[in-house]
Amino acid sequence: MLAINLGGIPIANFEKEYAFASDMNAQFRLIKDAFGSGEEQKFEQALRTVLDARDSLRRGILDMLRDVD
Repeated sequence: MLAINLGGIPIANFEKEYAFASDMNAQFRLIKDAFGSGEEQKFEQALRTVLDARDSLRRGILDMLRDVD
């Protein structure tokens, strides 16, 4: 299995990463939880993770990696 790293967080399960990139509710929960923590660094990391995942999906990178996996 291919391990990918989006937003500085290694993802061992590619299908979970693909599902996350396609699920706005999961992305919102990640950002909401990070905001609720009150930790600026955690919030910024959540934003980067969501942006990287969405960008990778939009650009076709996740589809390309899905075919390799």
